[in-house]
Amino acid sequence: MFDKLQQLGWCDKYIQYVLLKQKGLIRQAKQSLVDFIKIYQEQPKVDRRKFIDYVNSEALHTKDYDLLPYNLYNEVLLPDTLLWIKEEPLNFIPYKWSSKLELVKTALQLAPSDQETLILYGNRLIQKIAMNQHEVSRGYQYDGNAKDDYEAIDFYQPYLENIQDAANRESLAIQLADLKACALDNIN
Repeated sequence: MFDKLQQLGWCDKYIQYVLLKQKGLIRQAKQSLVDFIKIYQEQPKVDRRKFIDYVNSEALHTKDYDLLPYNLYNEVLLPDTLLWIKEEPLNFIPYKWSSKLELVKTALQLAPSDQETLILYGNRLIQKIAMNQHEVSRGYQYDGNAKDDYEAIDFYQPYLENIQDAANRESLAIQLADLKACALDNIN
């Protein structure tokens, strides 16, 4: 994991943060993260953007979201990501790493075969809609707009064929079909 970060040449404090956190040395890890943020903010845009892309990708693939602690992601990386979107509106990468479903949707439209984007959008869409439906089976009302959810699933389903991993594609398809059926049952 650290090879790409070491290639950047300025991420030693971030690497130290990760290693200390893994050892349970929370206070020292926090200090390394504070030190890293100061170093990060002094880097050229292009290097900060490489870091954003790499660390988000690594967190996605390893499912280790400790790599993106709240203060680093929300206070430092997300503002840089949103600025990146403004400066490069046709680059799908910053949209992909934004935290808003609609921005990830833009990444999907810009790069419909990017595997990370396909999975991110699908998983976030499922989470959002599942939350809207989580009490329906107990007789409670649909939370949200069932028609919007149905249309969102309908929009995404054609993209499923672009997912290379068959197991992942099938899992998403099954989940979406169930959510879509529930949304359809709740459209007024």
